[in-house]
Amino acid sequence: MSIVSNYRIRAYLRQFRNRSSIKKPTPPSPFHLKRTLAELIVIDGYAQPSDPVDCRIVFNDIGPNGLLLFSTQELYAGQKVAITIEKPRRFYVQGEVMACKRLSMVQSVISEHHYDFRVAIQFRFQSQTEALIVRNYCEYLFRHVVERVA
Repeated sequence: MSIVSNYRIRAYLRQFRNRSSIKKPTPPSPFHLKRTLAELIVIDGYAQPSDPVDCRIVFNDIGPNGLLLFSTQELYAGQKVAITIEKPRRFYVQGEVMACKRLSMVQSVISEHHYDFRVAIQFRFQSQTEALIVRNYCEYLFRHVVERVA
């Protein structure tokens, strides 16, 4: 009787191992980041605007009061900037750099540009109408870009 029970135990263990070794399909993650390219121009008073700085923006990082972006050049706190996003819908806003930090990431993605800096920008509005336009743009992004993926 001990021989029969040993076979049953071994068969049970074999089935258990086979079940655990089969990988179950994982459902897609509800958290997906969409990104776009943008141009940033440093504005210093009445001086000639500088050359555009290439940036990358993750749509989840845009809010009605400011945004976070990845930049190829270092920016300094207090600098006045103008940001233009072309896709999914053209967007232009002026703001002020609040912080800039160098990233120390190992980049496994091959890209034309290396975005070595993370920049926080707070929007500067000339009127309440501009603030309303930015708020509407953020709602548009959430409804048509960010939420659609999730």
